[in-house]
Amino acid sequence: MDTISRAEMAAGQKSSAWMYSRISSLIGSDLTISLPDGAAGSIYNAKVLAVENDRLKINLPRRIAGQGYLRESGAVIINFIIDDTLYEALGEYHASDKKVRYISITGSIRPTTRRRFARLPLKVNVGYAAVSDVTLVSGRLANVSWRQCQPVDISGGGILIQTSVQAPIGSYLLINLQIESFDGPVYVFGQVRWSGISDTGRGLFQCGIMFITSEEQPTHFSPAAMNVIPAIMRQFNRNTRYELEACLIGSSGGSNKRRE
Repeated sequence: MDTISRAEMAAGQKSSAWMYSRISSLIGSDLTISLPDGAAGSIYNAKVLAVENDRLKINLPRRIAGQGYLRESGAVIINFIIDDTLYEALGEYHASDKKVRYISITGSIRPTTRRRFARLPLKVNVGYAAVSDVTLVSGRLANVSWRQCQPVDISGGGILIQTSVQAPIGSYLLINLQIESFDGPVYVFGQVRWSGISDTGRGLFQCGIMFITSEEQPTHFSPAAMNVIPAIMRQFNRNTRYELEACLIGSSGGSNKRRE
């Protein structure tokens, strides 16, 4: 899920009236809140209490990752799910009293994952493991216990999965993507940006995961961690992201093998 810069979202035009009409369905749902500049990697969780046009009334946000804090007012990025698609939007956070907060949507609302599997004859197998559980031997992956999951939506920027184990928001995962027409598996780091109970009602969970390119890794991991990340876990870069997106939308024309 592409990180959206404050300038990029502020410059974008508002989404269609249809998208805004769907916002009312968020009442009673959870959303996550982060700071536009990724300050301290902080992520907050809150429940939508009411919707007033393009303004969301929420309860007091609870910090679930990072060390930063929300000021009385300021720009934020919100993530939420509507119809199994994870969306992201720029908003303005307002603290009205001790128990209630408001977020006004000030920028475009756009999906960070896109539904593809209902329309494309594309085979995608997905496995994941918590970064803390990944073992390296001589700079190579070793003894990784991949958890299998069901992909729901995917794009070059991220993936929405359904799994039997709920991953904590803000946690880092290593994703193993095996995609038809791609040459070999794709290993990519991801950060959980949204997590909740699946509406299937079968004891399953959904997790919205933002892919982290090799160019973005230094903003997420310490210098010490960067020193031990093997080359195979640095291959997912901006170029790979674009090729994955082209593969998913069926517009690449010819081979979709990764370029070195």
